[in-house]
Amino acid sequence: MAHTPAAALLSLQRAAGNAATTALVRSVRSAPTAVVQRVDGADTAPVSDPEALAAVNALPAHVLSGGGGVPLTTDTQKGHFLRAGLGWFGTVAALVAHYSAIEQSAVPGRPWLHRDAKARLEGVATALEGPMPSSSTAFAFRKSFDANTKFTPASMHTLGYAIDYDATNMPQIGKAETAELVRSVTGAESHADLGEYGQRRALIRATGDATAGDPDAAPSPAAQAHFDRLRAESGRLAQTSAAFQASLGDNRDAFLDLRTRYFEATTDADRAALLAQVPALIAPWTAAITAEEQRIARAAAAAGLDAADLPSRQRLTTQLANLDAVKAAAVRDQRAVRHAAEPAETSPAGRRLAQWEQKLDLTASGGYADRLTAVVNAAEDRRTALAPLLGAREQAATLTSLRAKLATPAYLFGQKKAGKKGTRPTTAAAVASPSMAQLVERGFYNPRERTAGSEHFDAEFLVQLARHGFDGGLAWGGESTDSMHMELVVDRPAAQPPAGAHP
Repeated sequence: MAHTPAAALLSLQRAAGNAATTALVRSVRSAPTAVVQRVDGADTAPVSDPEALAAVNALPAHVLSGGGGVPLTTDTQKGHFLRAGLGWFGTVAALVAHYSAIEQSAVPGRPWLHRDAKARLEGVATALEGPMPSSSTAFAFRKSFDANTKFTPASMHTLGYAIDYDATNMPQIGKAETAELVRSVTGAESHADLGEYGQRRALIRATGDATAGDPDAAPSPAAQAHFDRLRAESGRLAQTSAAFQASLGDNRDAFLDLRTRYFEATTDADRAALLAQVPALIAPWTAAITAEEQRIARAAAAAGLDAADLPSRQRLTTQLANLDAVKAAAVRDQRAVRHAAEPAETSPAGRRLAQWEQKLDLTASGGYADRLTAVVNAAEDRRTALAPLLGAREQAATLTSLRAKLATPAYLFGQKKAGKKGTRPTTAAAVASPSMAQLVERGFYNPRERTAGSEHFDAEFLVQLARHGFDGGLAWGGESTDSMHMELVVDRPAAQPPAGAHP
């Protein structure tokens, strides 16, 4: 057997037993340095231990088949499945036990899920008034296991904890530029504002556990507030989606017709001529982009900064924190001096004040108390000027990229879908990174009345999911917004939100 960290873990299992190994891994994970995760980054060799591979081969057929995705067929794939799984579960026994618990749910669509998610989803079906949406898009190995594979917080389908509903009507936004365009044009975000990620997940998990313990129990006040916010944000997202569909005004039909003619064009010259007509038709979008660029430029000028060379979000966050710290310390010194004599220039307080004045580019004037007041005011004024620029550098880069994308056929029109006999071509519906034509035609968030056999869902379905412990991708920000996606909130060895998920 190869001398890798994963192989060493297997050897420890044999020597000490599964329980002892699991306890050791848990203790390592709770230590300040996450040794298991650090090992994972360096260890890319597949596990080749015969007993471990035999344990994988004994998994249920619906797991080995990949749940309709990519099957586990070769020893190399299975070895990488083991390697990645050890980084998440800690032991082969825990990995095998987890995947042995992938079961078919007794809800419409009969999706395969981990036993825990299955029970909760069946609880949703019992509690829901009216039809339950149908979906079979749940557990699946969506990619082949290889040297790059890791289990991450984005692996919930792979782990059997997630299910998607109504993907074409609730597509993943997929691109930061698209989220920016929606926000710039409509003045509203393309994701739901459901509170800070960690706090929201903790509340949903506690609510789900409480419901599992007593399905008839009334939700806590915090849970009820979350349900009300979920209903409101679902409605707001639907309105924002509809507003974007109408954002081209009278140019909407002409834009979609130009898309169709572009798909019908047979020469590069004809396609180029059609693309040349796009700027006039999407003028409402480019005007909104220009307005955002001008807003950033005005905010930069007000702060005395160059709009072309703004500080990064990280750097500006540090600057704002430093200003807050200066103001807070100066206020404390103001309170202290009310009950004591003014400190000497060479005292710690005097030197502190001089340092603040230097940082804020202030000229010392007046007595100690007056100088402190000047520091407090200058720190507050500087913070007020800088705060609107938090993230502006990154937003400006996204706006520049967005302008470029709005000149590309793929971003504008998407993939061609040939029309049936006697009909013209249109845009093929994408479930991720939809084109502008798709968003104009279909929007990006379309809750619908639940009907038997369909995937359509409404806000009340989302509420019942949250009540039973499921969080939704509709609250993930930027390109990560994934309104079709529902996942059971569970323990994660590396509990970090997906990229862009903060919102």
